[in-house]
Amino acid sequence: REEEGQDRGRLAVQLNLAACALKLADANGALEHCNTALRIDPGNAKALFRRGCAENALDRWDEAKLDLRAVLAGDPKNLPARKELQSLLNKEKAHKQKLKGTYGGFFQKIGGFASSNRDTPSSFPKSPPLEDMPPPPEDFSSPDANATSGEGITDSSNPVQDVQPPPPPGPGEVDPSKPNIANDSEEVLTEAETRG
Repeated sequence: REEEGQDRGRLAVQLNLAACALKLADANGALEHCNTALRIDPGNAKALFRRGCAENALDRWDEAKLDLRAVLAGDPKNLPARKELQSLLNKEKAHKQKLKGTYGGFFQKIGGFASSNRDTPSSFPKSPPLEDMPPPPEDFSSPDANATSGEGITDSSNPVQDVQPPPPPGPGEVDPSKPNIANDSEEVLTEAETRG
């Protein structure tokens, strides 16, 4: 029983802090206090309403709509929640109009890109459907057609097979593919000798 009283007290404090944060235009602070209040009492109408207001201020319209509609589901006549939801819907609509004005001309300039009702330019002929295309001729075979069976592959078809590795170096000869350590050390000695 004492614990219930403490929870009610903590809930009231969190709700008051959220209201103060909203008055001070601290939407993030209000959001934190509302989330704390909702952990104490999930479904609390005041916490949901204030969180919806904070989310609206942060332009998180989908989350705000969920919270405000949850408040209205419990109390359809809640006038502040109705006004906030209407404000949110108007704000969202104005934002969409602004985007349409900003980007609408862009899409018209490039021929209706991403528009579902645009026509295909006449310079690009439409290809016939696959089922209307004639079958390939009988003697047609792709380069890979015989690759799986091994037919048609000759030694001359692979130019890498014709390349022979160079012969190994003879006694006293230097292998050009390996670094010449002896020459490098001689150069170092020569430099050391010239300094001294």
